[in-house]
Amino acid sequence: MNKILLFLLLICSSGIEMSAQAVIDFQPKMLDKCIIKVFEQSEIKLEPLLPGKPEISEQLVNGLYYNIISSDFEVIGYSYVGRANSCKISGCDIKTDVINESGYEFFDYFILYDTSVTVMKVKVFNYQSTHGHEVTAEGWLKQFVGYNQEKSLDVGKEVDAISGATVTVDALTFDVKRVTKLLNRWLRNE
Repeated sequence: MNKILLFLLLICSSGIEMSAQAVIDFQPKMLDKCIIKVFEQSEIKLEPLLPGKPEISEQLVNGLYYNIISSDFEVIGYSYVGRANSCKISGCDIKTDVINESGYEFFDYFILYDTSVTVMKVKVFNYQSTHGHEVTAEGWLKQFVGYNQEKSLDVGKEVDAISGATVTVDALTFDVKRVTKLLNRWLRNE
């Protein structure tokens, strides 16, 4: 009887964990702190930047863009807060598979951009994977600083690969390129 109760408890708790994974914290506390430090501001405000184009909106199922507003009410940059898909050791293809299937793990991150849509900072703030924690290291994430669409961003060239975190590295690199391109398209009104 005790084994049955333990089994049921494990099933229930894993169900709670699975449902909790579906929610992204779009304004983690460290985002404001990071913006204040990177933009050297004493106060900032985040204002959602809502794309009016359906083809862009549809591609943002796992993230949101924000205007970063200074105390002078001036847009001083942009932020993207989102979730990247990663895979369990069994493997999957992050570019084609659907999120929240059993083979997936995820991580939440944010990107800070200046007004020319150049990456100023990338921060992973919620890492759920069992492997590849090296992608959360500030030193490794600095590789993305300065990226804009004019430069290439390829794993093994501009981005160091991490043994044991291949899928995670590919997922973050792919996502940084994707959301930067979308933000540029939105701001250029394409």
